[in-house]
Amino acid sequence: MIRSILFSLLAAAAISPAAQAKTFGYVELKTMIAEKDPRTVEDAVAFLPAELRANFTLMHESRSLQEGEPGAPRAIVFNDDGSLVMSFTGSDRIRGGNRFEIMTFDEKAARFDVKTIEFSRVAKATFNEAPQNCFGCHGRIENDLHPVWDPGLVWRGAYGSRDDSFELAQSDSEIRQEADNYVSFMKNAGTNARYRPLDLEQKIGEGDRTKIEAHPNLRLGLILMRQQAKRVARLIEEAGPTDLKTPLKKLLGCEVASTEPEFLQQMTAFLGKFLNPIYGDHFTNGFLKVESPRLIDALFIGQALGLDITEWPLTIEKRSFAIFDGSFAFADQLASELLARLALREPGYQKFLRRTSLQNSALGLAPSPALAAIDRLGNPLVPTSGLCSEF
Repeated sequence: MIRSILFSLLAAAAISPAAQAKTFGYVELKTMIAEKDPRTVEDAVAFLPAELRANFTLMHESRSLQEGEPGAPRAIVFNDDGSLVMSFTGSDRIRGGNRFEIMTFDEKAARFDVKTIEFSRVAKATFNEAPQNCFGCHGRIENDLHPVWDPGLVWRGAYGSRDDSFELAQSDSEIRQEADNYVSFMKNAGTNARYRPLDLEQKIGEGDRTKIEAHPNLRLGLILMRQQAKRVARLIEEAGPTDLKTPLKKLLGCEVASTEPEFLQQMTAFLGKFLNPIYGDHFTNGFLKVESPRLIDALFIGQALGLDITEWPLTIEKRSFAIFDGSFAFADQLASELLARLALREPGYQKFLRRTSLQNSALGLAPSPALAAIDRLGNPLVPTSGLCSEF
């Protein structure tokens, strides 16, 4: 059920991004800190605009250098288009508690950048726009890192870790403990100067579930997946293929796809050495039986170009391809982004870049500014009639 919902959500057609509305980004953040001169994290959070204070998720357990605890979770706030994602903890006593950790995304360059802002009560905030301790967890390509986020509808360590809700609390003891911890945290959150500016009226599992705003973890994942597909498409183009039509034919299914037994053999032989044990059962217990052959094609394309395909997932475990999660959304998204790059070279392909909204999904998402912001990043392409014949 989860997979079918996620696939329907991600399979809505679109990629031609419209001009984005003005949003609060890193430049505005630097200007704000320079003008307001906050000396603590809580002072700086109080100056953040409503856009960031309304868009957030909470990590009660963090695998980052910046920690989170059930009573003092790591808050991840982001602007509407995801070009600025920033985190802070609930206290200075927690590791990383005196800083903002930041990841920005430049859509034109299709590139992420990591930064930090350190606060001191006795001096002005200091900016580090090239931190060296992010290498590894956030990728192994120097000056070309990426975010870390779990795929699908399960986000380890986040409140609302299963489908942005606590619906499984009655049958799952871990979810029940998570829900109890969340209730306890929310009782005291308003007394913490760092959390108080956040829109705490938005409670996990409550509100209108037809609105993407009620799915903060999924919303952030949808944004990051789209951005990562843009990054990978750029890496493919930079690797030197003079003809983007060749990889597109495979990704769009224009060439005859492998039969299921052939596909399973290919996947087993090709990915067996990469699989991380944490996701091993996920692959063997049904994943391969529902996955599109375009996934293996996407990975073969990267491998043939000499790219490190273990850089493609957003999971912290680099020997896992769980980014695909049975929805084959990433292969679709990658095809969309490569087609957009081809259309820049050959404008005749512009006619195939159709836009629709995630409103057309199994969740029946209602229109909202947050939904429109994701739409502008571009949704996976559903090939139109006649596209394959163009190749």
